[in-house]
Amino acid sequence: MSDTVKAIPLFYGDYGENENPSAWFAQFELSLPINWTDTQRVQRFGMQLTPGEAAEEWYQNLTSLELSSFANLKAAFFKRWPHAKCPKLTRAQQKERIMAQVLKEEEVGEWTQVGRTGNYAHVIWAINVSKLALGMGDVNGAMIEYALEGIPNVLKDHLECAYTTWEEFVEDIQRVPNVKLKRSREDLEKNRAWDAEIAKLKAQNSPSPLLLSQQFAQMSIPAQHAVPAQYCSAPRMFNPNVPVSPQSMFNVGPFMAP
Repeated sequence: MSDTVKAIPLFYGDYGENENPSAWFAQFELSLPINWTDTQRVQRFGMQLTPGEAAEEWYQNLTSLELSSFANLKAAFFKRWPHAKCPKLTRAQQKERIMAQVLKEEEVGEWTQVGRTGNYAHVIWAINVSKLALGMGDVNGAMIEYALEGIPNVLKDHLECAYTTWEEFVEDIQRVPNVKLKRSREDLEKNRAWDAEIAKLKAQNSPSPLLLSQQFAQMSIPAQHAVPAQYCSAPRMFNPNVPVSPQSMFNVGPFMAP
């Protein structure tokens, strides 16, 4: 049996560069030969730590009991770097994440290079959405209806839109011929151009707001009727030699004699 140790990256222990301690330790265990003793495993672990970093400093401060067996070392490792718990999302949060994956209309039917081959952008989108949903535990396809809301009509018009699994969802999108999508896009562009032309004609035939305001300004407004001069009273002149009673002070009008 081979005693060759597989090479793996050194461990820093600072969570930098997306370092995942749990994944690293699993990779480290797989790199060790099966017939190695605990002493060999513990020694090899110390050699896999980046010099001068947090992990090496932690290792140098371990007790003799923690270094006595690989099982004890493993327990001490996960006490220092515990397993990251997968967040439990509510159904509302899962719905929000799925609905946030919106497929753009211009992406439908566009070829995208992925790896050595490539695929259509809308197919890649469907695969990514299904992986997201399955990663959240939606094995029954309950979130498919929300994914359908993010699909443009140029693609949705060619889908069955009735699925029980995410596999059916992806397969149906993959089956749509690109020639149909191209024709649908051309028809959509023609309809939009037609609607724009109609809106332009309506705008030309209807008066502009400026023209309407000018027309209202030119409209004649009837002037108020002038009051005849004979009904206008001149200021009342009082004779200082004539006694004035309080009542006579209010009898000031055009038809009152002085």
